[in-house]
Amino acid sequence: MRPIHIIDHNNRNARVGLLADEKIVKAPDRVPKGVRKTQFIRGTEATSVPAMIESMGITYQDLSQKIMDSDPEVDISLVGKRIDKTHPIYLIGDQPAHNVVIKEYVYALDGSLRVTRDFKPAESNINLESPVNGRLVDRSMLTKFAFGSCYQLSHTDGISYDYLYSLAGHLQDNRSVMLFGAKNPMILHYNGTPYRGLLEGRIKGEQYMLLMHLTNLELKRIS
Repeated sequence: MRPIHIIDHNNRNARVGLLADEKIVKAPDRVPKGVRKTQFIRGTEATSVPAMIESMGITYQDLSQKIMDSDPEVDISLVGKRIDKTHPIYLIGDQPAHNVVIKEYVYALDGSLRVTRDFKPAESNINLESPVNGRLVDRSMLTKFAFGSCYQLSHTDGISYDYLYSLAGHLQDNRSVMLFGAKNPMILHYNGTPYRGLLEGRIKGEQYMLLMHLTNLELKRIS
């Protein structure tokens, strides 16, 4: 659980928890056990389509037939093997690259290169001295974006419980959500993707739920 510093509808600020459980996904009611997220090897560089075409000296159409006949894209010794943590590395040929300098390229709409600059990773900005500002908007805003992930806000003590419960109740009663990061997008972690967040809230008895829907893609009509 990572901390996030927010401001509510009454302009009160507080640090609360931002919770996302990526390891356990709740299964439907008909399945009694949880569904675990894991990683498997799907293929290798040698079994990629471009590599197989080059090594075999054939066309895409011929490769399609070979895949149906003999499964050359499946490396039995590796495919399906379970893996744990992974780290990206850069290669020159088949050897690891050292002292890599990453550049950022900015292109114009016509495809021409406008700017070349050194890449600067973004720092997280959700737990700074100044809170992440939000404003109340209508719930219909939830239909105007495509959401990539969802986090739950959680209290860390009795005071933050009262704070979040009040916020969730206000959002439910007013059929509204809070839009965060409209001017300065939220960056959850080092070198993370900038997001806007829509905070949805509801209460039931003494329980509350606050869901932060994250988006970097706005839906627009095709003109």
